Amino acid sequence: MIRTTNTKIAVAERNSGIDRHVRMLSEIGHNLVGAVSSTDELYPIIDEHRPDVVLLDLQLTGSDDVFTAGFRLLALGTAVIYIVDGADRELLDKARAVDPLGYIVEPVDIHQLELCIDTALSLRDRRHQLASHWADGPLSESIENMSYIEADELNRRTQLAETVFNAIPDGLIITDQEGNYIAVNESAFRIVGPYGVVNDIERRAESYGLYLEDGETLVPTDQLPVKRALSGEPVVDSLMVLRNSLLPDGRLLSASAHPLRDKEGELTGAVMHFRDVTRVKRAEEELQKKTNELVEQTEILTEVLDTISDGIIVADDEGNFRVWNPSAERMVGLGASDTSPDEWSDHYGVYYADAKTLMPPEELPLARAIAGDSIDEMEVFVRNQFNPEGTYLSVNGRPMVDPDGNSRGGVVMFRDVTAQHRRNEALSRAFAQGRLEVLDTLMHNIGNAVNSVSVGVGTIATKLRDDTLLQRLSALAQALDEHSEDLAGYIEEHPQGKRVLHFLSALVKDFDYESESLLSTVDRVESRIGHIVDIIRTQRSSSDGGIVKKDSPLVETISEAVNLVQESLTRRDIVVTVDCDEAPQYVRVEESQFSQMIVNLVRNAIEAIDERRRLDEESFAAFLRIACRERNEWLEIDVIDNGIGIESTHFKTIFAPGYTTKIGGTGLGLHAIANYIIGSGGRVEPLSAGRFKGTTMRVSMRMEGVAVFSEATVAELGS
Repeated sequence: MIRTTNTKIAVAERNSGIDRHVRMLSEIGHNLVGAVSSTDELYPIIDEHRPDVVLLDLQLTGSDDVFTAGFRLLALGTAVIYIVDGADRELLDKARAVDPLGYIVEPVDIHQLELCIDTALSLRDRRHQLASHWADGPLSESIENMSYIEADELNRRTQLAETVFNAIPDGLIITDQEGNYIAVNESAFRIVGPYGVVNDIERRAESYGLYLEDGETLVPTDQLPVKRALSGEPVVDSLMVLRNSLLPDGRLLSASAHPLRDKEGELTGAVMHFRDVTRVKRAEEELQKKTNELVEQTEILTEVLDTISDGIIVADDEGNFRVWNPSAERMVGLGASDTSPDEWSDHYGVYYADAKTLMPPEELPLARAIAGDSIDEMEVFVRNQFNPEGTYLSVNGRPMVDPDGNSRGGVVMFRDVTAQHRRNEALSRAFAQGRLEVLDTLMHNIGNAVNSVSVGVGTIATKLRDDTLLQRLSALAQALDEHSEDLAGYIEEHPQGKRVLHFLSALVKDFDYESESLLSTVDRVESRIGHIVDIIRTQRSSSDGGIVKKDSPLVETISEAVNLVQESLTRRDIVVTVDCDEAPQYVRVEESQFSQMIVNLVRNAIEAIDERRRLDEESFAAFLRIACRERNEWLEIDVIDNGIGIESTHFKTIFAPGYTTKIGGTGLGLHAIANYIIGSGGRVEPLSAGRFKGTTMRVSMRMEGVAVFSEATVAELGS
């Protein structure tokens, strides 16, 4: 241990610990030449006292930083001991470049402080001795002049110093004040290559191939680290590219250089150490490349998350939100918050698909994903103050785990299915409405047929109730009964009796006529009942998908349909004409539905005529005409009347279910017509010049849709 009572020590430290260290140094017995709290205050102490040791706080402030002050102390041969108290890694790396002789890590006790100072003084003295040997010339020549050290001891120390010198992995070069090499270690040759010593500092960059970082520009002589150190400037981690014929790919070197001074502070040379940082630089570049790629991928991922139409939410295993993209915020109405998973249901308003029952927190898709469950197409309803109408969401969820299988959180992805949900509801309502509409249409069609049956039955009842033939027959029977005892004389002699035979003959004829009339009415009633059965059977077949088309004669089919409402036509004195001369003779149709379409069209025309008579004049000559023609591969059927007519503003609404302008009307006749025609691939349109101008209802059906046949073809098929 080297220790003298004349050791001069200075302390440069922040105010927080300076008093404590001053007290310790006084107890140890060293000569305290100054205690300051900034680099500006330290320089006068250095210039006046040239301290042997300076305790230098790494976080000291002033016009110069602590490292500049350290280099100045190093140049004077002063032992620098850094005070480390919460210093970061970057500060420590910079501190190493100053080549300190010790560190004090706070809090330190007095014994550790004493040992640290003694060690620093010892290392400083050895460094001075070694520098003096190199500065005076070859070691072998200096040994003869060092009488105070025995030759064996000096050799031992010299060998030890050379061993340490060559064992250092960094390249080390020591020069005199002219820049000529004094010592070069083996690592320097290994890094630079087997080049000879180039003492001419002006040719050094060109000889070794030293370039600036761009790898193209030779390092100017005044920027060489040794040259800068010889001018008194410390150099730390200066980067150069070494490239020559032996190293065509080049190496990146990091060099530091420091001035060497004697005890009087005079410049005696420079020391430079350098290392190959090619791999480090490449690793840094690769790391930077990977970092840039990661940043780019992160930016792309962020952009994707920001632009994707699906909502995405990610939370860690503690329920802290990590990702909440704009689509999620748009659908939910709210963004990420600091709420805990137990508060999510209330805060965001998450309900089951019934939109009424609040979902328990543990049942939420994201909570289940965090717990390790997988969720597919789970429908939830979200409604809150920022989304008062509510949104239906279809949610998928997955847990996130690390490579060891430990939970890292959960992620959910969802889409807005409100429109689909509304459509399904509308379809359900439409289906229910459709069933009601079919039922209403069925009842409407049946009602039309029942009305015809009722008229026919009424006709029969009237004839039976008010039948004059029965009254006449009853009077004849009474007269004959009164003369039953002399029936022959009554017939031969009585004036009325003589007319009995003639009366009976006429009565028989009248009964025959009346019977035929009643039978005709019964046939019509029977036909209407059959029509009702056909309507019901057709509806049942339609529901079962079993509608059957057959080849039907067009004129006969239309005439039979008109015949179903003949009583209504006769009672109103309406004569129907059917003109199908320009149409095919046979068509393939579902006969009952086709017939019902004609019935509804004719009834609609009858009602239009009734409406005109009610509003205009009762005695106007009504007519109704059905005309069929083939036109451009379409079968056109016109039902023409001179009834009340239709305003053009009503053309698009008359086929809507329930729409009617007639008192007591159901509004289903034209709607049923439209359903049948459109379902067959055709169309229907009203043509009218306006009120009191009559109407033409034009039905157009595709020829291939109605499968037109000639009479010969039908006969052939029938055979």
